Amino acid sequence: MEDTRRRAEELRISFQQLSIKHRDIVLGKVTRSLGVAALPDHGTTGVELLAAADGALLRAKEEGRDRVLIAEVAVNRAE
Repeated sequence: MEDTRRRAEELRISFQQLSIKHRDIVLGKVTRSLGVAALPDHGTTGVELLAAADGALLRAKEEGRDRVLIAEVAVNRAE
């Protein structure tokens, strides 16, 4: 999980280096938030993993954007 979080962080940082233009106008800094989830802690199906990653993404945006958050461990998986 730590390797995945670190890679997501690298992607987030490299995204900041992009220069995005629209009709010859530079749009300025663009940020990216990412949610990370993995088997089996965050789900055992694709649907569960996507939901967990999406939840982490929404938390990242609520907490100020431009960050990587790991999904919370599913309650039924923590046992």
